[in-house]
Parts: sequence; structure tokens; C-alpha cells
Amino acid sequence: MNIVKAQQAIEQLRRMLSNSTNEQDKNIFAKLKSDLAKDAPINLKNKILKLEYLYQWEEWEIPWNQTPPEEISAYDINKLLRMYEEKILDLSIPHTPQDLYKKKLLKAKNNNIDFFVCLGAMVVGDTDFFPYRKSTQISRFFEESGYPNLKHDGSTRRFWVAKQLEGMSLDDLYNVIRCLFKKKVFC
Repeated sequence: MNIVKAQQAIEQLRRMLSNSTNEQDKNIFAKLKSDLAKDAPINLKNKILKLEYLYQWEEWEIPWNQTPPEEISAYDINKLLRMYEEKILDLSIPHTPQDLYKKKLLKAKNNNIDFFVCLGAMVVGDTDFFPYRKSTQISRFFEESGYPNLKHDGSTRRFWVAKQLEGMSLDDLYNVIRCLFKKKVFC
């Protein structure tokens, strides 16, 4: 896959978002998913085909060259769109320090099956080096990070945070990590 093919895929996915999907769009969607999975490392093939990032212990495995029967939703289209945008970032040469950091963040996310759970543990303070955060403090952290709509619902803190982080773009993850390492947090 090259940058031009990825950009064409993004255009097709954006067209699907703006129009109602039909049977032809379902076939195009399945092809775009399998095209992205075809060149992916073995540890990412299943995640791409199931449109997931977070490790799901109880889910069944599907062979990388098969797609499960599905109805496509705007949520699924957005997830695949984000994956293609990340593919373009992966293929491109970084021009700024921020681009380089995002590229490293993408590599860390794709190479660590527990990336979001580990990052969630840092946010909630379930590690020795980060301050412990109660439920209200987690909501305040996300509010200070620029995400006021993320309010902790009382479920297991680290996994709730991991699920929220999973749904974020690389730009959003970059902002959260910058806020996680603010000097005032450790004072």
C-alpha cells in the first residue's frame, strides 16, 4: 500500500459517510478493510478486520483473509477512516517534532497489545510513578485535557479510561499524554 492508495481509500470512506450506504458500498468497505489488513503486520490483521484497537479477551478470532458478516455504520466507517489516516502517517516522512512523536506513538500503539490499558493505568494512577486519581479526578483530568464530555461512570477505572483512549485519534492521544506529564501533576 502506498500513500496515494490510502488517500483514495479515505476519499471513498468520506463519500460513504456523506451518503447513505448501499450494497456496493458494503463491498467497497470490505475490500478497503482487507486491503489495509493485507499489508499489516500479523498482530494487526485481526484488529483491522474487526475494527478494534483494544484487546478483547473473550472475542473469537477470525482468519485475516475473512471478514465477518456485518452492517456498516458511520462509527465503523470512521474507525476505518482513522486507520487509513494512521497508515498515511506511518508511510510519510515526519516534518515536525510533533509528527515524529505521533509516528512513534502510532508505532507504540500498534506494537503493544496492552497499550491502552497501560496508558489507562498511568492516567488513573495504578502505577508507582503516577498520582492516584479517584473517579471525579479522572473526569477532571479529561476536562483539563480538553475533553469535558468524558465523565467516569463508576466502572473499573483503568478499563474505562482505556476504552475512552481507544476511541481517540492520534492527535487526541498526543494531547492526553502531554497533559499526563504536566509538571503540576507531580508537584
